[in-house]
Amino acid sequence: ALVQIQEHIAELDTEIKHISTNRARESSEFAAYAQTLGRLLSAPDLHFKSSDGVIVPACKDVVTAASAVIERMLASTYSEAASSMVPVDDMPAEALRRTVIAMHCPAAVAAVPFSVLFQVLTLAARWELADIVDATIAEMPEVGGTTDEWCACLKQADFQLQILESLSGGTVGRRRKSWRRLYAVAAKAVAAQLPDAASASGFSSLELPLVCAVIDNIPGRHDDAHAV
Repeated sequence: ALVQIQEHIAELDTEIKHISTNRARESSEFAAYAQTLGRLLSAPDLHFKSSDGVIVPACKDVVTAASAVIERMLASTYSEAASSMVPVDDMPAEALRRTVIAMHCPAAVAAVPFSVLFQVLTLAARWELADIVDATIAEMPEVGGTTDEWCACLKQADFQLQILESLSGGTVGRRRKSWRRLYAVAAKAVAAQLPDAASASGFSSLELPLVCAVIDNIPGRHDDAHAV
C-alpha cells in the first residue's frame, strides 16, 4: 500500500510540473503576443492595401518571419520593396486584415463569415502561411457554408493538390496534408447537402472526379454497399 501511495505521489508531482511548464509557456506566449500587438498598434513599419482601399498595418519582421513569400517579395526588385505600402489588389479589407492579424497574434482574430474564411484561405495559400491554412480549414466546418461555398473549397483543394503533386521537400508534405484534409471535409459537406446540392451552380461546375468524391461521401452509402 505504501508503494502505491508513493507511486501516486510521484505521478501527481509529474502532473504538477507538467501543468506548471504549460502555464509558463502560455504566459510567455501571451507576453510575446501582447508585445507584438503593441508594436502593431503603435509603430507599424509596413502596410498592406486591400482591393477596396483600406490600409492594414503590419510589422515587417513578423510577416517576413511568417511568410517566405512575403520575404522574397520585399527583397526583390518589385515596386513593393521600395515602399512600406504593399497592394493586395484582389483581397478585400476584412480578409486581408484577418490574415495579417493572424500572422501577428492568432488568438486575436475575430469571427468572420464563411466567405471571408475562404478568402483568408486563398491568401494564406498564396503566401504559404501553413499555420493559418490549417487553422482556417479547422474553423470552416464550425462556421458552415453554402453548397456553392463548399464546392469552391473543394475546387481550391483540388487545384492546390495538383500544384503540389510535382513538388517535394520543404513544407510540401505538410501543405499536401492540409489540402487533402480540406478536400475530404468539403466533399463530405457537399454530400451532406444532397439532394438539394445537386441544383446549386457550384455543384454543376464540379468536374467528374470531384463529383465522384462527393458521391463517395454520401451518408450511409458504404453501409448500404456492405449490406448488399
